[in-house]
Formats: sequence, structure tokens, C-alpha cells
Amino acid sequence: MKEDYDHWTRGSPQRFIFDLLVRRAQTAVVEYWEEILEIIAMNIDHSKDVELRFDMLSLVEHLLLQDNLHSTITFYTEIVIRLILMPCLEWRAGMPIGKIRKASVICLIKLMEKQLIEKDKLGSLLPDLINKLKSPLDDDWAHDLRFSAVVLLTKIMEYFGSDMDREGFNEIYPELLKRLDDA
Repeated sequence: MKEDYDHWTRGSPQRFIFDLLVRRAQTAVVEYWEEILEIIAMNIDHSKDVELRFDMLSLVEHLLLQDNLHSTITFYTEIVIRLILMPCLEWRAGMPIGKIRKASVICLIKLMEKQLIEKDKLGSLLPDLINKLKSPLDDDWAHDLRFSAVVLLTKIMEYFGSDMDREGFNEIYPELLKRLDDA
């Protein structure tokens, strides 16, 4: 898999084999976790096919839902967010990536629901994450994407609870308040 993963397209048989192996491997993926993240990160690039990118995010969601992998995921969460999920939140002109952005937001929601990130790591990622989430929050054409982004922000606030610092609150609250004015 490692030989040609950077050249995969939506029709590459190797990507289907990779997906199948990772999904069926259970805890055996822990031994190859860094390689798996590297392959996924390479294949969510904006230059790749939408179907390939979506399948990689689907694989990430599958991994997030595996209870037996939570300790490993927690260790690598910052890398997963920075290299895989945050780049998928970006809007680009002429790119039909609404479902990619929504899949990324859903993965972040799952990550928050399963509490797979330490509060201090999330606190350090919060300014960048809020910055990336402003695009989905302002998307007038994809109401489900905007709603998912609002749900993510509420999950982040619930996760922090009273531990949220003033700066983080000042980042999130105005974005949520704007959405109250939306129809």
C-alpha cells in the first residue's frame, strides 16, 4: 500500500483493499497507525477525487467509533484534526465539496462525543478550528452543513463545560449568536 498511495484515484483497486484491511483489522491497526494516518492525510488533499476524499473521511469516522482504539486515537487526535479534518473544512471556489466538509464536521462531532481529545489540546487547537468552522457556519446553500457546524460548536462548549477559558468562549459565542438570527 505504501508504494503508490500518493497516486490513488477513485478507481484505484489499492484504495479499496486499504479500506477493507483497515476496517477489518480491529486493534491490529495500532501497530501501523502512523502509516494509516499518512495514507489518509495524503488522500484527502484537495487535488484528489471527491469520492476518494469522502471514503477516507468515512474511514476516519469508522476508526473514531471503534471503542478498542480510543486510547491510540486520543494520543494522535491533534494530528488527526490538523492534518486530516481541518483541511477538509476549507471552502474552495469551483470545488463540489459540500459533502466533504460535512463529513469532516461529523467526524469532529464524533470525536467530541467520544471525548477523544484532551481539553488542553483542544484549547490550543480552538482558535484555528473556529477559524476553519466560520466557512461552514456561513454557508447559505448547505443548511445541513451549517447546522452540523452549530452542533459541533455546542459539543465543544459542552465538552469544556465550566473549564472553557474566556478567550475560547469569546471565539465560539459570537458565531453561535449570529446563527440565532438566521431563518
